[in-house]
Amino acid sequence: MNKSFEIDELRKTPEVRYMYAGFWIRATGWALDTLILTLVLTPIFISLMALTSYNNEISSQAKQVSASLQAVANFSFIFVAYILPLLLQWLYFSLQYSSKYQATLGMRVFGLRIISETGGAVSFSRATGRYFASFLSGVIFFIGRLIMPFMSRKQTLHDIMAGTYIIRKIEKEFKSPITIFADLQGPKIRVGEFQNKSITLSEGATFILDNDPSLGTQTRVF
Repeated sequence: MNKSFEIDELRKTPEVRYMYAGFWIRATGWALDTLILTLVLTPIFISLMALTSYNNEISSQAKQVSASLQAVANFSFIFVAYILPLLLQWLYFSLQYSSKYQATLGMRVFGLRIISETGGAVSFSRATGRYFASFLSGVIFFIGRLIMPFMSRKQTLHDIMAGTYIIRKIEKEFKSPITIFADLQGPKIRVGEFQNKSITLSEGATFILDNDPSLGTQTRVF
């Protein structure tokens, strides 16, 4: 880190140090991603649909069309019309969520990024789970998305299911990187060995840490 926060700043909870992205900025980023996908996929989609339609027309004009050939023609239409767009959208979002940027192109424009519940980067498998869980958020009038403004950490249903958060980058505001410190075991001091393997200290007892490498006692240790 080029510049450190004060100890009090480091002790702040993630809710204080993070600025969770609200409904409208997330919706705008999503709309931009949708526009990007539309501009990229539309020419590909039109070309493949035209080719599929041409193949189907050739098949229908043939005097004898085998059942297997007709099945291939039907599957190609279904693949191009439904499966391919789903695959491309899945890869677009999941690969970018799990990239070093932790954001899609639309999110990056507005300074948004996705993090896991531990504050770290999102894996590809977690990003994949989040993408497919997003379809559940659209069930029953998009209630899974509309609950977001009322959640303390601005999570949608698929965020909750995947254990993810969308945050706004505030490093620029503070002009310093923001990092989460986690130490579940608390502060520790490494010492030498004791004569009786271990000791138990009572409250208020005096205990000395010294430079004597001999085995420790009830009152001192190396």
